[in-house]
Amino acid sequence: MQVAAEKRNGHPVTVVFEVERGSSSPEVLSLVKHTAKVFALVANVLIVLSDSNTVLQFGDDKRQKFILVGELTREEARAYVQKRAPNISSEDFNKFADKCGTYPLMLGIFCASVCKGETADEHIAKVVDSARGDLEAFVHIPILAALKKSPGGVRSGNFVGVEHKSIPLSEPKLVAPAMKLRNAIMYDFEARQYKLFSKAHETALKTFDPPRS
Repeated sequence: MQVAAEKRNGHPVTVVFEVERGSSSPEVLSLVKHTAKVFALVANVLIVLSDSNTVLQFGDDKRQKFILVGELTREEARAYVQKRAPNISSEDFNKFADKCGTYPLMLGIFCASVCKGETADEHIAKVVDSARGDLEAFVHIPILAALKKSPGGVRSGNFVGVEHKSIPLSEPKLVAPAMKLRNAIMYDFEARQYKLFSKAHETALKTFDPPRS
């Protein structure tokens, strides 16, 4: 790597590690972090995580910077859907975007389902119902209750001194096992906020009342 850097006449080398979903075990991530630190001496290193909650296994190095890749813009999402399923009307697309969001994976599944004969309303109902199931199964009710009042996000610092099931909710790394078990919420390192996992979860939370814990 040092030789490669020297041959680029001062231009930085960039190394990208992509950790696929299902391969983010602690052992794999430990290896990736160790290798990244070695390469970082002579290169820019990017680590791409397919599971947003896997990022909680990082944060132990002040040199690390975090970029949360969010949804597509409405215009980008519409262009994507038009290419994948031009038969989907603007009305149905907007309905899906409003209730379920514009993440590429969810849009791709939406297009495939409609092309197979499912109506937009049927698919939206399934997505929101699945999100509701995530909320119902998520164990840390106080976080959901706070997000119901503030769906845009809740700072982890708001839970200083608050424990639930013997877990201090102000420490996202200790909440992480529950977040990985059910993709109901995620943690934004830069904003230091717990956030709902998707727009579908926000839609589902509007009609879901977290029980008192």
